[in-house]
Order: sequence, then C-alpha cells, then structure tokens
Amino acid sequence: MIKRLVIIGVGLLGGSIGLTAKKKNVAEKVIGVGRNPKRLELARQKGAIDEFTTELATGLRDGEFIILCLPVERIIEFLPQVAEHSPASAIVTDVGSTKKTIVEEAEKLFGDGRATFIGSHPLAGSEKSGVEFSTSTLFKDATCFVTVNEMTPLDKLQQVVKFWRSLGARPFILRPDRHDYLVSMSSQGIHFAASALAKAFGSLGEDANLLRLIIGTGFKDTTRIAKGDEELWLEICRQNVQYIAEALDKFTNELSEIKEAIKNRDFDRVKTFLADARNLRQMLD
Repeated sequence: MIKRLVIIGVGLLGGSIGLTAKKKNVAEKVIGVGRNPKRLELARQKGAIDEFTTELATGLRDGEFIILCLPVERIIEFLPQVAEHSPASAIVTDVGSTKKTIVEEAEKLFGDGRATFIGSHPLAGSEKSGVEFSTSTLFKDATCFVTVNEMTPLDKLQQVVKFWRSLGARPFILRPDRHDYLVSMSSQGIHFAASALAKAFGSLGEDANLLRLIIGTGFKDTTRIAKGDEELWLEICRQNVQYIAEALDKFTNELSEIKEAIKNRDFDRVKTFLADARNLRQMLD
C-alpha cells in the first residue's frame, strides 16, 4: 500500500485514479493538489481524495507516489517544481498523451539525489472533463503505456507497472518515441479524422435541426471524440507534430484510394478495400 499518493490535477483522470486507489486499497491516503479550492472540495466530497491543498510544495511533502494529471504542456511546466519539492525517495509519473518531450525534460531535472520520474499514459478517458465524471472503473482493462530508457531504474519501473496493474489497467512498456509514433495513429490521428468528418457533415449547409434528425449511431460513434476540448488537443498536436502528420498522411492516402475506386466505378476494388478493412477490424477484436 502506498502511504501517501499525491495527485496533481484532480479532474477526470486524477479523480478516477483517486477513486480507484481508495476502492482497491492501493493508497492509505490520497492528497489532491490543484488551483481551485471549490473543485478540490468537490473531489473530496466525491471520495476521490482525502485532503487537498493549493500549495504544490505542501502537497508534495512526504509524497511517496506522485502523479501529474495535467495537460501535456502543463506537465512540462510543472516538472521543475515537482522535481524540486518531491522527496528524493518518491516516484513521479504522469498521464500525458505524449511522452518524448516530457521524458526528455524530466531527465534533465530528476535523478542525482532527486525523485525518480517514469512516464505513463493510460488509454482511458472521455470527451467529458472534470472530477464529477470520474469513476472507479475507468482503468479496467485499459492499456497503460509506461516508458523506459537506459536511465530507468528497473525496481522503480516495476513499482509503476504494479501501480497501474493494481488499478485494473494493462501496462505496456516501451520507449517514449515509440509511444508517440504508435498513439499518433491509434488515438491522436483518429481525433483529427473524426473532427474532419464532423466538419464535412456541417459543410452540407443544411439546417442544424435537420442534421440532428438524420444522423445515426454510426455517425455519432465515429465523431464522438470530436467533442473533446480543443485546447487540450492543440497541446497534444504541438508536442507530436511529426507523427500526427504522418498518421494523417496514411489516412488521407487510404481515403484517396477508395475515392478513386468509387469515381472509376471499380467496384471490385471497392469490395476488396472494404473486405480488407473489415478483416483487420475483426482481427483487432
């Protein structure tokens, strides 16, 4: 059991970590750190944290396991303060959707008598945000990336892996740059593709009430993630420009191929395209 689990940023992910850690007896005490006392009090009332503070240094004092549950650029912004005020024996991780830049910045700040930083990224969440949407089942069977490189202490890595597994997640260990490459297609590129589809539908120029009436579950399911916060996704984009652009190139190449086949009435090619996609999707299940 972790004696003092510190969550910096108690929103959807941070609140869900707190709820799950308390439900599964992973942590003896959960401390929330944030800027808004009212939001932190809501998290306490919901049971996601035991106590809270708006003073980072106070919250980190005696912290054993520390998690930054912030947007990616705010994680980078907070790393120097977290490195300065965390106990030397502490483990620090995060939930950032990009990893290469975060880990590179952390390598400059941690170690050499300071706490140990190991990057994480749980593939869990929602288009909704806020601790009021947190749940103790958010991480059940969710993949959680945990980063590793030549500087990673294996005993600390094992503890981070064990932590996520104790929340119900399935840890997946890999290098930071490989993480950014893989999620650009499996997650980040998908968001921009869904946004493009939503915008294309809106460009029909029809009345909004009519559009609401004619959309089916397929459109709703495919574009749900386009409802995510644009500032959050802008940060992710800035931190993973190359790989997201490459993912969108792959996506647009596939769209161009099927568009050409349809325009040329090459229905054998259309059938092959659809069959290949169906088989791949079934294989992923």
